[in-house]
Amino acid sequence: EDLVEADEQVVVQQVFANDHSLVELVWRERLPLGMNLLTNDESGHLKVVDFPRGSQARGVCELRQFEPDMFKGARVVAVNGFEYADQDDLFEALRDSTRPKTILFQLAELEEAEKVNRFVQSGEDTDCEDYGLNLPREFATYDVVFDELADLGIEFSQSIGNQCLSVSKFLEGNGGIVFAAERSGDIHIGDLLVRVNGKNAQGTCEEGQLNAIDLLESAAKTRPLCLTFAHSYLFRVVVERPAVTPGSHETGGPDEIMLDETRLSSGSRRVLIKGFNNVSGTVESSGIMLGDHLVFINGIPVGAGARWLGESPSPQLDEVQEMILDESFYPIGLTFARPMKRESRWGSSFENSQQFSDSEAETFCVTAESYEKLGCIIGSTSNSEVIVSDFFT
Repeated sequence: EDLVEADEQVVVQQVFANDHSLVELVWRERLPLGMNLLTNDESGHLKVVDFPRGSQARGVCELRQFEPDMFKGARVVAVNGFEYADQDDLFEALRDSTRPKTILFQLAELEEAEKVNRFVQSGEDTDCEDYGLNLPREFATYDVVFDELADLGIEFSQSIGNQCLSVSKFLEGNGGIVFAAERSGDIHIGDLLVRVNGKNAQGTCEEGQLNAIDLLESAAKTRPLCLTFAHSYLFRVVVERPAVTPGSHETGGPDEIMLDETRLSSGSRRVLIKGFNNVSGTVESSGIMLGDHLVFINGIPVGAGARWLGESPSPQLDEVQEMILDESFYPIGLTFARPMKRESRWGSSFENSQQFSDSEAETFCVTAESYEKLGCIIGSTSNSEVIVSDFFT
């Protein structure tokens, strides 16, 4: 009998039960949230710029089978079920280090997401373009003139493109005599013969080869003889799957290459390598996240690992970086540690995790064959412990 019928005077919070643009995610790891936020949006709301690679935020999305990019431009609505009228209070709630933490997002429309992206990019260096995508293509040639009536000492073969002749090797005379072509120092194995005394020595299919042979034969005793060469624009590369070191994760693969197809004026089609996709290195593909601690390198304690074993002083960050760059350490074994998750929020904070003990650590071992395959950058915390600070492809 004490119940009062609800009306607009007593409803204090809007319920979004049927709003499909709202998505709630849960952070459980005692690691940084891993969100890049826009704090000065014209709307006055906190907006998501992105969830960077290797971050806990990205891992949370993938666990729920969400595409991380769908959160670009999303508005942060609530933290742990509370909405904040003051955005400063909302930001402080995000900074609060307790875990688990729930965050409610309102996904942005495509137009709004693009606006946030443009705003962020406007503050970045826009002079840098994707290297290699818009480079001018030049076909440089060089001339070699022979004045003496003597053997050139060049052996030609069919070029890869089957349009002309290419230099396959240099011949030697009796007693190891070096002939004029090799002696010039300008001609290289694989270079293409494009002109003989100014006359075109190229053509389609076998026509180019026959044309070049005719020109060479007719000018065999002509001096001076001017041969025009170009460095080959085609080359063969055999790509083999590398042997995987036991305990390491395979990186790269077919997804790394971006292919494109173009149609030539002759009607034939050609497949081009348009570029390369960013792929995860061994560390990232092993599930290591930003903020994870590096504790051992080939069994040598560093950072928290040295603290656990009571070894002092612990190697400094520059010493750890030198160890990782040292080729003699490879194949390298890295041991990472992460504070164990706790179901209760009491005492389960990111700040407390900075001095966690080995008894409350979850460890991960990663093996890599080279530094380039590691794909991670290390940094240090305020208390000089070694952590993963970034990833590279």
